[in-house]
Amino acid sequence: MRARSVWALTLGAVAFIVAVSAGGQAGPSAAPDTADLRQQIAALERRVGVLEERLRRQPAAGSLVTPPTSLQTPALPKGWQQRDFNGMPYYLAPVQEGLTRATEPAR
Repeated sequence: MRARSVWALTLGAVAFIVAVSAGGQAGPSAAPDTADLRQQIAALERRVGVLEERLRRQPAAGSLVTPPTSLQTPALPKGWQQRDFNGMPYYLAPVQEGLTRATEPAR
């Protein structure tokens, strides 16, 4: 029983030494990564500044030219009828004079 305790204590001490030595090595190797990240952040901040300046120089959306909305509708030819469907105008145009129904055969 005493031999098992000695082995467990020895194994625990070795594991502790390995963990401490590995933890000490992680610190210095992380410093170059941090410097790279800081350089990337600085480059991104410069790019954002350039894009914001370009956005300030761009004309506002309200200054775009829009066509007039109230156009005069031309007079309809004889026999034509203007109707609306879902707010959009459409026109019924006679194909042949004298027809009263679409199913009537042409003579």
